[in-house]
Amino acid sequence: MTLKRSALALGAAALMTASLTGCGGSGGAPAGASKDAFCGAWGSVKAANDEGSSRAAFTAIQAAVAQLKDVGTPSDITTDAKAGYDVLVDAVLKATWKDVKGANGAGAFAASSPADRPKLAAFVSWVGQECPA
Repeated sequence: MTLKRSALALGAAALMTASLTGCGGSGGAPAGASKDAFCGAWGSVKAANDEGSSRAAFTAIQAAVAQLKDVGTPSDITTDAKAGYDVLVDAVLKATWKDVKGANGAGAFAASSPADRPKLAAFVSWVGQECPA
């Protein structure tokens, strides 16, 4: 699974929830994380995302995203990518299993709010460049 497809599949919860709740920024996420710490936390998110679409996998994704939020972002993240990170983190952490049960990544991007799509795309692009794997 490619990074973009993986991020979009992961974002199914985020995008669908964001479109329903109109999330703002993640607020409490620190800035100034090392690239290694951020990319390590992002790797955990990707690994949890690859576990499938079960309730247990969803719980693992939320735990990994909570860790990603605790790590925060590197100080050199672009403004647009940071906005996409905020949308993704907030929406995944606010989502419930009921929100995402049966969702798939292919339709999730289309379900996101038009204002959030460029932010999410900026984050996916940025993280693909900064944390290739």
